[in-house]
Amino acid sequence: MTSVLLRRPSHCRFFSIVQGFGLSTTTGLDDSRDADTYSSLVRVDWLASNGHTLTLRGDFRGTGQDPTRVGTLSLPQTGGNQQSSGGGVMAVLSSNFAGRFINELRAYGQTDQRHSDPFAVLPAGRVQVNSDLTDARSITTLVFGGNAGLPQWSHTRSLDLSDELSWLSGNGDHRIKLGLLFSGSRFDQNMTTNRLGTYTFNSLEDLEANRPSSFTRTLSPRIRSGTSVIPFSTVLPINFRISWACSSSFRCRSGSCSA
Repeated sequence: MTSVLLRRPSHCRFFSIVQGFGLSTTTGLDDSRDADTYSSLVRVDWLASNGHTLTLRGDFRGTGQDPTRVGTLSLPQTGGNQQSSGGGVMAVLSSNFAGRFINELRAYGQTDQRHSDPFAVLPAGRVQVNSDLTDARSITTLVFGGNAGLPQWSHTRSLDLSDELSWLSGNGDHRIKLGLLFSGSRFDQNMTTNRLGTYTFNSLEDLEANRPSSFTRTLSPRIRSGTSVIPFSTVLPINFRISWACSSSFRCRSGSCSA
């Protein structure tokens, strides 16, 4: 707010006007931004018998950022915080039949949630300030009130199922796989912006007189939902392992060559 593009009397007057509207010019926020990231993983393997192994795995992850979306020429209460979390559970059953057939049954389900919340649930406000500098004239837009881009949220869920049967040749050089695959996911999100509206003022005089030049607001929310499904499909890859090597030497001297 103390940018060289804005004279000190102008931003002091701006502070005085917004305080008269009951808005605070400070929120007790630190000058730094905190970003946290955490994750965990748990795995259990159980040997049910000589030919069957069950593996269970769980994972969890999350991030946080506070504050976020605070502009250089914006009051602190125009920002917010952002959180995300997710995790999944996987189960794998591996079976070996007679040393020739290997079957792997796998299932994995996961979820992911993200949301951004504003510090103040208020309409956003913008005011243009003209400042006469030493050798130029500057027009700066100051922002106060709420955040036009918040709140927002999204939620995603997915499920993957697969079953793969492999046949090994006697010497293990060849393998034929036959597999089934199913994948499905669903998402819900609310990306609505400017849901409480934005007031625009052409000058500090208009702001003090509560005389906006325009007011815009989104009337239809942008809530989206969708589902993606890949039905059971068959996979039949054939893998061959072939090894071949050849080496030779060739020397050449003045007047004769030999291999």
